[in-house]
Amino acid sequence: MPSKRSKSTKHSVAGRSTGVSLANFRMRAPAPPPPPTYYVKLFLVLPLPGHGFNDFQQLNFDVEEALNQIRRHFRVDLTVHDDRDMVEIRAINRKMANEALKAIRKLLERKPGDRVVWRPLALIKPLQGGNNTAQIALVPLEGLDGARAVAIANPDNSSNPADPAESLVYREEFEQALARAVANLRFVPNRMRMRINFGQILLKEWKKERSEYTFNELQQMAERAGPRGTVYIHTHMGRNTTVSRIREQLPQVFEDCVAQDIRVHNAEDAQPSMSLVLITKNLVCESVVDAAQGTTEIGSKGAPKYKYILGPMSVFHREKRARAVTIMTSCPQDRFDWCLEVENQIDDKKTALPFTAMALKQNVLFKETVTAQDFPPIRTNPQFLKAHQVELVIGKTSWSYLINSQYVLEVGLYHQWHLNTTGKPQTGAVVSLYGCDWDTQLGPANVAAGPRDWDNFSDQFLQPDSEDDDSDRLAGLFTLISKIQGILAKAMEEVS
Repeated sequence: MPSKRSKSTKHSVAGRSTGVSLANFRMRAPAPPPPPTYYVKLFLVLPLPGHGFNDFQQLNFDVEEALNQIRRHFRVDLTVHDDRDMVEIRAINRKMANEALKAIRKLLERKPGDRVVWRPLALIKPLQGGNNTAQIALVPLEGLDGARAVAIANPDNSSNPADPAESLVYREEFEQALARAVANLRFVPNRMRMRINFGQILLKEWKKERSEYTFNELQQMAERAGPRGTVYIHTHMGRNTTVSRIREQLPQVFEDCVAQDIRVHNAEDAQPSMSLVLITKNLVCESVVDAAQGTTEIGSKGAPKYKYILGPMSVFHREKRARAVTIMTSCPQDRFDWCLEVENQIDDKKTALPFTAMALKQNVLFKETVTAQDFPPIRTNPQFLKAHQVELVIGKTSWSYLINSQYVLEVGLYHQWHLNTTGKPQTGAVVSLYGCDWDTQLGPANVAAGPRDWDNFSDQFLQPDSEDDDSDRLAGLFTLISKIQGILAKAMEEVS
């Protein structure tokens, strides 16, 4: 019998069989490029901290990511020898080795005002009528750890402006803090998020036997509290009805207020965005929640319900304050204070996270709803939460409004649980302000060849009040913040 023909096809060259089957030929992967040959080796001895340089181990940005960028940019191999306080540089030529060495030294250089570790900074807004004309009480807030500074009413000062010299001192302190923040953030390679959050600033330490303080005494307490970490801002305010009151007032205070999502002037028509936030011991994990309206089955009654799906997850440091910037302003004569915060986002492609977005999706279940104007009922796996040391679960529904064509005001309604998400949550409002371009300007950057090309904070992040570029941008921001504080105070009075 004739033998069966093989299924594999043989290729031939000049009538001769090569013996290579087509199947094997197609499966063969291209050979990887050969590793570079390093001909030059240099050793950079790390400079002593305090002699014009910062401590390599305590830099306030992601050092490993910065070194990886130097590796890729200059095509070098870097090895950090912690035991000998030196960095080994291997390069294909001496020029690349020297350029990499300069880049590492640039990362370590200490600039005027640099801080090895950023500590929260607490400032006090000047009082109307002068800082020495009113006493300030520290009032403990029920259910919270700390007391808030509240000015004791003085009818003689209700209509008097703050002293110009005292306002100038506050402004200079704020600008100096912003300058230090920009100097630190220029070398951060990761994506960052900057927001101005509104709430109540609380001191954890004060003299319990005293009920009243002068402005200078309070200022000294605030200066000590920042480095000690005994001051913070509580951003949750009011009840769920506070959100609707705030949204109703926005078009009345800001004539050009536009609902950002769909560009309508009617605040009630704005479609909200949603997110799920898990707060662990060291991290804040925030995932987008997408709502999609289903289809109505034949014979069923009523409108189709919304289904909810978890989207991408962003992770930020919580306790590592060296990776964040916090500048707080306590306003004793206002109902609410404010705080400028910059968070450093973790790159999940290069850093191992405690859990993935897929793992979170498998342990969270949303209930379908008729409308998508509020956060849906949720069930979470308690074993998953305990395994990853989750302390709080927060469902957030946010409405965003464009103000003055420059800034975005985000008004959020939060639902907060501990581990049992089937119980009744705590609810309230959260409000934050940010520039339209901030997220783009604070995106990931290659700092291997040099820091981010930023000048001062006002020119980089703040917008002029008008077409005049010479306008006082920082004063415009302070005015906008004061208007928002007035909206929040009025909303709280209406729901009290």
